[in-house]
Amino acid sequence: MDESDIGGEPAAALPHRGNRGGAHVSLGTAPARRTQQSTSAQDADSHGRIPVPVLATSLGSYVRDWGTAIGTVGATAVAASVVVRGRLKQPKLTLSFISPAHPDVLPVPEHAPGDGRTTLIAYVYLSVTNARRRVAATDVEVLLKEVEIVDQPRDGAAPAPFGLGDMALKWSNSPDATRAVVPPGATRRLDFLRIENGRGTKGKLPAIVETRPEPSNERHHLPPAKVRFELMVTASNSDAKQYTVMVDWDGSFPTDDPTRAGVLWKHLSVGRPQPF
Repeated sequence: MDESDIGGEPAAALPHRGNRGGAHVSLGTAPARRTQQSTSAQDADSHGRIPVPVLATSLGSYVRDWGTAIGTVGATAVAASVVVRGRLKQPKLTLSFISPAHPDVLPVPEHAPGDGRTTLIAYVYLSVTNARRRVAATDVEVLLKEVEIVDQPRDGAAPAPFGLGDMALKWSNSPDATRAVVPPGATRRLDFLRIENGRGTKGKLPAIVETRPEPSNERHHLPPAKVRFELMVTASNSDAKQYTVMVDWDGSFPTDDPTRAGVLWKHLSVGRPQPF
């Protein structure tokens, strides 16, 4: 058999052994019909079956993209919620003045031979309060940003210079600590001023600012005057807040009797801390 008979040229008609009439059947007819059917099957695949997986892939990509977008929005919303909740839980600190009817005093013997007199020391306090349902405020400090005499002393002397900027006040009942933790809903007390009723200083007593460390040149001793304090409340996990406190002191604490220590408020006036 020739290669041309196999490769696509019409095959020679061969006699069929069972065909008595000698009719010839072309071997190329049936393969041509199968080729047509195969082509039709391919057409069916290209027009029928193939678009279905393409549509499914497009729909899957669409759903996946939307899922990614929703997931991203959800993650962003969660992150924003965490930030907002953290902000709402941040400590909220308030500075106040403690004004008891009877100030906290400590009688200290002067140790003069045969005298028996005492020096009466009175303490003036501020307080820091953290709001409820907040986290604890850590490393809380109250700093002196500025101290200014706003009028002349009564004896006409020039105002004493002050250099107390950025010095810290001491927390009460602590060994010179200037930092503390203030839990939510709690109030902690600060030493602000100290008045010592010593001998020979009647009418000219200084109001001593409770800074730490204490300056060796006594520049933290306020003369009788009206003084403006600028204070800053800071914490490691909260924004700083500034206050102004006005103090008016006439230099007198005319008693050595602890039971009469309330007379101090006739000579010392401390205004309510004002935020600014």
